[in-house]
Amino acid sequence: MDYVPHSEADISSILKEMNIGDIEDLYSSVPEKIKIKSRRLERGLSEFELKALIRKKAEKNLAVTEIKSFIGGGAFEHFIPAVVDHIAMKPEFYTAYTPYQPEASQGALQVIYEYQSLICELTGMDASNASLYDGATAAAEAALMSINKDGPGDVLISAAVNPEYVEVIKTYLKGTKGRILMVPSPEGVTSVEEVIKRTILTKESLPAYLVNPDMEKYDDGDVVIREGNTDNDFFELLQGAVIVVKGGKKIAEITQPGAYFGEMSAISGEARSASIISKGRATVRRFPGDKLFEVIESYPEVTKHLFKTMVSRLEHSNEIIMKLANGRKAR
Repeated sequence: MDYVPHSEADISSILKEMNIGDIEDLYSSVPEKIKIKSRRLERGLSEFELKALIRKKAEKNLAVTEIKSFIGGGAFEHFIPAVVDHIAMKPEFYTAYTPYQPEASQGALQVIYEYQSLICELTGMDASNASLYDGATAAAEAALMSINKDGPGDVLISAAVNPEYVEVIKTYLKGTKGRILMVPSPEGVTSVEEVIKRTILTKESLPAYLVNPDMEKYDDGDVVIREGNTDNDFFELLQGAVIVVKGGKKIAEITQPGAYFGEMSAISGEARSASIISKGRATVRRFPGDKLFEVIESYPEVTKHLFKTMVSRLEHSNEIIMKLANGRKAR
């Protein structure tokens, strides 16, 4: 907003109302030794000169687009599409003040509503709250809400989370019976399997705060599942593609995000019937097959898929049995 200084007449009127003779009297309680004796300022700059000066000073900084950043704790380069600024500046979204003054911020409220709705659609969560000041307080509020909702318990926090965020969460949880359990993050990646394992081992440890991105990544040619192995974890493809190889020959390719693979070993306990190999760079989520019932309790979408898979296999088996039975009758 524009700043319009008081005129001399305004200043005189204010001083008279306050019953003081000079502006300096307002600072009479300030010790003389810390007062600035001289107020000589450099000549004021024009807008053109000021921009040039600021630009020159800014050139001394290095942006993450110019160098590699290893700060960690969630501080990394973010790509923001140009259309974001364009949409954010539309008059129906762009308003002057913060959301707690609704009559002056209908645009901000609309943006928050749209964002929260989209996050719920993308993640499948029942609720999302974007109307908070920053990431640290948002994480702390989420932890506190989870404890208040589900009763006293533990909050799992990835070791990759900004340590300042963790301190804020600790402060919020003081006076509650909630505990913070840190989940290791070797090489900056938190294993979702480790989070699931800890959640299952401690039933009340449901709230978990991770950093996004936070999934398993495979490079081109990496083996996710090896044919003949007896491990029984299964996976969800999040990004990229994987190929199915049986007996050294490619028999299928999985490219659809959200597709599951490897679940039959978890269901049947049989050895792997084929290998799954990353095609290019792939990102997946791992589910522990040896804790299948606990996973089913925690992940409704996974449960739905597993039951569909079992029904489909049973129907296929039934068709084969019927064909064999009909073949015997024909004889």
